[in-house]
This record gives sequence, C-alpha cells and structure tokens, in this order.
Amino acid sequence: MEQLKQQVTAQGQNFDELLKTRQISEEVLRTQQRVQLAVDLIAVKLVPYSPDAVLRKTLDKRKDDFLEVRVRHVLVKDKATADKARQELVAGADWATVAKQRSIDTQSKEKGGDLGFNAKGATVKPFETAEFALAGQGDCKGRTSGSCASPISQPVKTQYGFHVLQVVGVRLPKLDNDLRAKLEPAVKDRRQQAIQRWFDEQVKAAEVTVNPRFGQWDAKNGKVVERETAPGAATTTTTAAGAGGPASTQP
Repeated sequence: MEQLKQQVTAQGQNFDELLKTRQISEEVLRTQQRVQLAVDLIAVKLVPYSPDAVLRKTLDKRKDDFLEVRVRHVLVKDKATADKARQELVAGADWATVAKQRSIDTQSKEKGGDLGFNAKGATVKPFETAEFALAGQGDCKGRTSGSCASPISQPVKTQYGFHVLQVVGVRLPKLDNDLRAKLEPAVKDRRQQAIQRWFDEQVKAAEVTVNPRFGQWDAKNGKVVERETAPGAATTTTTAAGAGGPASTQP
C-alpha cells in the first residue's frame, strides 16, 4: 500500500482523491491487493523463478532499464517563477527553504521537495525524461547506488506546472518478486496456466452442496449442472366447507 501511495504521489496526484474518483475505498483496495499477493505467492511456488544469482546478472546487464533515482523538485505555476527559483538554488540557496516558500506541491514542499526514489514509468513523461537525463550527469554519472548530486535542471513543463529538479541519489531496486517478474517476462504465461490448473484442482476437490431445485454439482468437471426445467413452485392446498364442496387453490 505504501508503494502504491508513493507512486501516486510521484505522479502528482492525491491518493485519497484518486480513490474517490475511482469510487473505491482503501479497505477494498487492501483486500484486492491481499488476494493478489496470495495468488502471486502460490504462482511462485508452482513455477519458480531462476536462481537469484542468475537474475542479478541479468539486472546488472539491464541496469539502465531498472535504475531508480531519488529526486527533489520545486513546482511552481509559471516559468518566470521557475526561473527565479532556479537562480536561487544555483546560487546556493537551501532547497528546504525554497521549496517551502515557492513550491505548490503540498505533498513534498515540507520535505525540501523530496519525492523519494522513482523508477521509469512512475512519473509523467517530461519529468521522467528530465530526471533520468540528470542521473547521467554530475557525480551521479555511471553510478548505481548511493547519494550524489546532479546539476540543477532548467524548468521542466508538465501538466502540473513548471518543475526545477535535481537528482540526489541512485540505486538499483531490491530483488523482489515484482522485479523477478520483469526480469523473466516469459514466466508469466507459464505461471498463469499453472495457476488456472491449480484452481481447477481445488474446485474439483472441494465439498460443494447445491440446492437440488437449481441443479447438481459435477465434481469431475468442477461446475454446477443446471436443471433442464425451471424450479417448481411450492404448492399448497386448502379445503373450504360449504355448498360448493371441497375446493383447492394452487398459487
């Protein structure tokens, strides 16, 4: 959940407002994530990844694709203000002070403009292009871990305004299942097929009771076989005394 919130923040959106727009509660989202995590764990057992030593070699070869950068920024509404903020920062002004005074990003302005680490695809395209270009400059160039300091960017325009940014750290992501899946995309199809077979086996082995009015359980195929005719309605009979004799009603 924290990773999701960080991704939303990095894209300049408010997490709570996004949930309202999607008409979903955080609890429902947590439940969905919990189910998906459970399925993922089963899938990994059914179709394991390659050994971590092999995957780390693959990661090293593809480090440019997976490098994450730690970036700080000052976001303002117009280019003139962005130019002023950049001049102050280049002259040595404190980032925390400039961000607090000028930035309109309420999520980061009180943290010196710090957005944390971003991977490719986590931010809007103009911002991503700028931050990863900066990661190849200054003492960040060629590094894959640790703190560093890139040059301070020229103003970068996005739909949110104008950003002045600087990369202050780089790293390669930890080798978790999400990264393993990206490093071995071919595993995905085999895993989906294995999961489907696993689900089928669980359903066939389950104890299922079906109301006979609606059908019966086909354990061999793991499904409900519906009645060929519609369920019959309940029948009641009442007897009335009188000159007309016995009478029955069938609702």
